[in-house]
Amino acid sequence: MINFRLIFYGVILTFLSQNFVESQPSFEMDNGLIGVPDIQCNSDTIEMRFKTKKKFTGKIFVQGHYGNPECKVDYGQVAKDGRPVGGIKLSHGACDMDRQRMIRPEGMQFSTVIVISFHPLFVTKVDRAFHINCLYREADQTVNQELEVR
Repeated sequence: MINFRLIFYGVILTFLSQNFVESQPSFEMDNGLIGVPDIQCNSDTIEMRFKTKKKFTGKIFVQGHYGNPECKVDYGQVAKDGRPVGGIKLSHGACDMDRQRMIRPEGMQFSTVIVISFHPLFVTKVDRAFHINCLYREADQTVNQELEVR
């Protein structure tokens, strides 16, 4: 005997799933970066600023440190010219920033990876990650000292 109830439910589920999937609006991210971010290598901080096509409502964070509030910024600002901007400022050594003494050229290099995430919850095709390097060169110094031998 044919179970008409199962056939009926199967037809209804097929109909609903096809219509539901087809009627769902697709999410499209129409924001993005304008140009390349501006990196400032300050005496005790590294700062990254960028401009976006529309208001930035995402997050900027150091890769691997999303859960650390000191390593993440969740905001949007507007520049003086009315263009949306975003950015982050990190102290040297913060958020496991790499620090490496360089021999040639002599100095200290700080580096980290900063992620710009446009959606507050999901990874999107317009998200970007940047490996930031700041090299602080040592100044050549001549040291003179008088020595008296007895």
